[in-house]
Formats: sequence, structure tokens, C-alpha cells
Amino acid sequence: MTRIAALLGALSLAAAGAGAGVAQPTGPVVLRGTATMKAFDIAKECKWDDRAKALRIGCTVYGSYAGRPGAARAGYGWVWSLAKNPIGVTTHRSSERGTLLLEFGSRGALTLSLIGRQKTVGTTTGAHAKIRTTGTWKLTEGTATFAGAHVSGTYTFTVERTGSPTVFSFARLTLATAPQAA
Repeated sequence: MTRIAALLGALSLAAAGAGAGVAQPTGPVVLRGTATMKAFDIAKECKWDDRAKALRIGCTVYGSYAGRPGAARAGYGWVWSLAKNPIGVTTHRSSERGTLLLEFGSRGALTLSLIGRQKTVGTTTGAHAKIRTTGTWKLTEGTATFAGAHVSGTYTFTVERTGSPTVFSFARLTLATAPQAA
């Protein structure tokens, strides 16, 4: 019995030592805010993969996050998968898969996995397009004070180009944490 107590004591000391100097989570992580990304040129900064049944466009953009649990640097990488009809023309049915990294400085970082459905908003022309994706996200990794957190929610990602056939001057990703079970 004393060996078990000694082993448990050693394990608790080792666990405490592994987290030394790093604050542990004080409660559930709540994300409610907006990441505003820098403008990007879809023709120059994104990768295109044109296949028989779908056109895939992959991009990564950077910006800043404002909201809960605080200000952060943000990076969002995603792939749009646009389905094609039998004659090879893209339809307006498309999906988005992405990874969002939020860096809160010494508090740590959060990595989120996002999955959504995309649709155009309004009329698209050569000089204007607005695209909105709505979907769900799940926390896949947390570091420092966010280590061990488990949380998910919903998101909306909106991009818009005005006056350009390829430059999206507006890119905003809004997050909301799903209600957590008690």
C-alpha cells in the first residue's frame, strides 16, 4: 500500500513539474469573436487543383483576432472544394475545410479544425463577389493555459472582392462557442 501511495505521490509531483511556470486552465475556453484577415489575391496567393469532378482552391491568410478570451494573432488556411456539373462547369455547391491558429502570446495558442458549406451572396460579376461559409469548428489543440481544453462551436467566414476580379479585400471569420453541457 505504501508503494502505491509513493507512486501516486511521485506521479503527481512529475505532473506538477511538467506544468511548472505555466498557468493551468481556470475554466472552460470560450471563443466569441472575429478574426479579420489581410487582403489576398486568389490568383497569386492560393493554390489551384482542377480535377474532373471538383475545383479545389487552397489559401492561407493572416490577420488578428479580437474577442474572447482576448486579442490574438490569427492564421487561417483552408481548401474550398467546388463541385462541377457533368460538362465541367463549377456549380454553387461547395465545401470548406480549414485550420485556424490563434496565438495569444504567453497564454498559449489554440488550433481549430473547421468544416462548412459555402454559398455566394448576391450577384457575382467580374469585379464583385461575396462568399459566405457557415459551419462548425472543433478545438484540436491547445497549448500553455489552453492545454487539455475541449470545446466546439459555429463559425461564419465571409470574403468579398470589390473592383477586382481576383483580390479579396475583405476576409472575416466569426466564431461562437457552442453551449457546453454542465
